[in-house]
Amino acid sequence: MAYTQSLWHIVIINMEEKVKVFWSKQAKGYIRSKEVNGLPQRIYLIQTKISKKYSGFRLILKDLKTVKEIIDLLKNSKDQNVLPIIKQSLSFYAVITYGKCFAEAKGRGTQLNKKDALKYADNAASKEHERIIDQRNNYVAHGSLKGYEHNPVVAALNPDDSDKRIIEVYDNIMGLVDIDSQLESFESLLIAVIRYVEEKAKSLMDKIDADLKKENIESLYDNALEISDDELNENK
Repeated sequence: MAYTQSLWHIVIINMEEKVKVFWSKQAKGYIRSKEVNGLPQRIYLIQTKISKKYSGFRLILKDLKTVKEIIDLLKNSKDQNVLPIIKQSLSFYAVITYGKCFAEAKGRGTQLNKKDALKYADNAASKEHERIIDQRNNYVAHGSLKGYEHNPVVAALNPDDSDKRIIEVYDNIMGLVDIDSQLESFESLLIAVIRYVEEKAKSLMDKIDADLKKENIESLYDNALEISDDELNENK
């Protein structure tokens, strides 16, 4: 479903609940608002260091769960006739998206560091992390070869020493097509990192809840986002 800035849209979550989505200039993004007795909830935008960090961890969690879905797809494709280009695309996407969670993130303001994120990873999963990051940095995102692809150019010589000559010149392109051999260890790694990120996000949400309880309720209402009646009525 396509959204248009500053317009409300109805999103059916289930048979009993409706959610309206609107664009917020202050938040620079879309915000959901559930209906309460036919009216959209009032929305107070939380803009603190903790909420920013929580937002970043939730986006990281989204990426990690996407990678987990890709791993499940690749595991299920082992016994099916899936085109190599599709497997390669999924494999590369998994590597890039996982690596993104540990890369510099100026927009999110949050990135994972290996020491903390791998606290639940065993030795095999930790080694897989290093391999995935290496593949991301030296093959998928950059072309530094490093064993993931190569292309030696050779001249084929006539094996008959009495007729020495060049028969042909050709290259030998080889490259990583998929990550079938890594799927089990990659999945184990993801489970460990997701566990850490979920715990971190919950801890941050607990802090946000605690801080909100200290706020004056009237102040929250007074500083709620303003949505004009025209926007509410236009797309009901």
